Amino acid sequence: MDCIRGNLTGNLEGLRVIHPRHKKVAIFGHFTNVGLPPIQDRLDTIIVRLINKWFWIIPLSAEKTSVGLVIDQNEFARSQGSPEEVFHHWVGESSAVKERMAAARLVNTIQTTSDFSYYNRRLVGERLLRVGDAAGFMDPIFSAGVFLAMWSGKLAAQTVIESLPRGTTSGRRFARYEKRVRRGLTFYWRVVENYYTSPFMELFLRPPPPGRRLDIASAVIAVLAGEVEGSWAMRWRMELFFWLVRLQSFWPIAPRISFAPNAPKSISKAKPSVTFAEGR
Repeated sequence: MDCIRGNLTGNLEGLRVIHPRHKKVAIFGHFTNVGLPPIQDRLDTIIVRLINKWFWIIPLSAEKTSVGLVIDQNEFARSQGSPEEVFHHWVGESSAVKERMAAARLVNTIQTTSDFSYYNRRLVGERLLRVGDAAGFMDPIFSAGVFLAMWSGKLAAQTVIESLPRGTTSGRRFARYEKRVRRGLTFYWRVVENYYTSPFMELFLRPPPPGRRLDIASAVIAVLAGEVEGSWAMRWRMELFFWLVRLQSFWPIAPRISFAPNAPKSISKAKPSVTFAEGR
């Protein structure tokens, strides 16, 4: 099995495809003294959305917090500054992040990673199953990659257990594994692409009355958390949500989000483990 994001066998076979519309750079580091919520919510992941970029703030321990910025690759290249300078520039541009980082101290070095949204054109081969990041990796929203790796690893283990007694190391079972994993990744990717649009965030943060009654937000959260093979009840809610996102683009059914400096600073979702902040 090839199960590292280095994508060894995929690269050797020329299978890696970088997503053409989702070229991002992540700039991140570990900090102490980051301003976090009250103790009862101290383990929450905080996501701060700007108009075309976002920050994560993830507590790693009682003292250490991971803080990262995801920005368009082209915008990063145009910035003509070091990764640390770009990172701190956008910290200063976001009041929600600036406030939390006022007393923060970097405990390692600022790091970067790019072209992290990719998939492999083929997930199986002779005596080979690509699992987790070796199958594909997408934007680290909600850290769903951990679940996707565990889920595909479980499917791969089942495939191996079923195949070995029959003396097969490819064939129908391997093809079924690839179909399930690719379908799950594609479904999740659709959510990731919508996440970067304003209509998605407008409906997700402030669902209109029909959305609240149908509990659409719970379906979206489930997918962002890695539920890629949900029930029909979840899938039809997601299809309705995508339709409402398209409608929101032309005819607002939820309040528009403003990213102006005087926009409301934060909105907290009624969901354990995630807090959203919007605007600057």
